[in-house]
Amino acid sequence: MSFAADYGDLFRRAARFVDRILKGAKPAAMPVEPPRKFDLTVNLDTSIVWAGWLYSQEWWRKELWKTIQPPGTPFDQVLAYYRMMFAGIDANDLLLQMRTWENNNVGDTSPFHGDVEAALRSIKRPILYMPSETDRYFPISDTRYEAAFIPHAHCSQSPHFGVILQE
Repeated sequence: MSFAADYGDLFRRAARFVDRILKGAKPAAMPVEPPRKFDLTVNLDTSIVWAGWLYSQEWWRKELWKTIQPPGTPFDQVLAYYRMMFAGIDANDLLLQMRTWENNNVGDTSPFHGDVEAALRSIKRPILYMPSETDRYFPISDTRYEAAFIPHAHCSQSPHFGVILQE
């Protein structure tokens, strides 16, 4: 990941200084302004880590990527694709997504006051859970636990993570 001043913001602010100087302001009388805006960006080296977490080590080890790639696609091409998929993404967005998964709890909503099981029992609509054996974010054990409390839940296990849509 890289953390740096937002150069676009720095250049816009510098342009205002130039404008003021051209209009007669004395540079020595102008305050020095440190950067105010920063970017936290996923670079190519870090992007492969996100791809590994998204699909799980097992998904890569068993070469399940072959199930969603055209036949004969070499691993290097697949790796390059997934590196580019996450490169340049604002890392704050990915961190926020992780925090959302960690901290949001249906049981914390009103009127359940921390009772996850009561919140799950309140779901009236039929639910189809399709957990994957290789999903690191949402393990099958969690899905089975939740489904046990939802009146009309059906659990249909998938052997691998196969809900990624390719363009």
